[in-house]
Formats: sequence, C-alpha cells, structure tokens
Amino acid sequence: MAGLDIPDHGSVTLLGKPFSSLSENDRASLRKGTISFVFQSFQLLPNLSALENVMLPIELSGEKVGVARKKAKFWLESVGLGSRLHHRPRLLSGGEQQRCAVARAFITEPDILFADEPTGNLDQVTGKNLIDLLFSLTADLGKTLVVVTHDEFLANKCSRKLLLEHGTVKEK
Repeated sequence: MAGLDIPDHGSVTLLGKPFSSLSENDRASLRKGTISFVFQSFQLLPNLSALENVMLPIELSGEKVGVARKKAKFWLESVGLGSRLHHRPRLLSGGEQQRCAVARAFITEPDILFADEPTGNLDQVTGKNLIDLLFSLTADLGKTLVVVTHDEFLANKCSRKLLLEHGTVKEK
C-alpha cells in the first residue's frame, strides 16, 4: 500500500496516481509529505538524540534547522518526551523509543500513517498507551492510520479490518 514493494499482480492507486507502476523515485516523491511510517523496530539512528532523530525527516526536505528543532520539540512534548530531548536511543526505554518514532512520523504532517506492529516490542500497558496516542493524534489531525498487526485488541480499535489469509485479502 505504501509503495515500498511492487505487487506481483494488480495495482495500487494513491491520490489518483497509478502508484504501483511509478518508478522508485516517483513513488518516493509521492510518499514525501503524504505518507509516514512507524516501524516495529523503531528505526532510530543510534548516534542522534531523540530531538535530532525527529528533526531528520524535515531537515532532509530542506527545512531550516531552527524551524525543524521547534517542530521536533513540539512533537516530542506531544508524545510525552519533552524531558528526554537530548537522550540517544540506547538511553530510552522501548516505549520511549516507540514514542520518539511516532513523533518522527508525525513531524512531516502526513496524510497517511502506516504503523507496522506498533506495539510488538512493548509491554501491555505501554502498548495500550501507544495505541491511544496513535488513534488520538490521527483523529485530532484528521489523518488516516493504517495498522498491520496480530494484536486483536489493536485490530478491534480500527474502523475497518482486512485479514490477509493464505495470500488472499478478506474483509473481516
């Protein structure tokens, strides 16, 4: 759906464009500012602080450092990490790393947020808090959240559920 892989058959259309038949560069351009990700393994850069990790996507897009810093601080505070701005990932708990990844995903103000097993590495309480955060942020901002999960509690919070079973997608 996010154009990271090309389908073997069929097609994916995003914003009226034949997403799956675009070149990798064109898919990346369309994703930029439209799609963001929260990966199961966080994908934080170990040598950067939480603040720098969150700033990175918009700095790469050409945002000025001062503006990027201000936005990153806002998002880290929004996910409860205002006191951990200068901590590197190894000094953050799993839940804090995941919230940092959520802040990084939201800083680009995407229309669609993909979350791949967002609670997979978290304890039950931290996972529930992250779920609540993801759903409240996407609802408050009017964004679309697409979740891939094995977690029934998380799946049941979604307004639409699709099940992938033996290579076939079914409405659940």
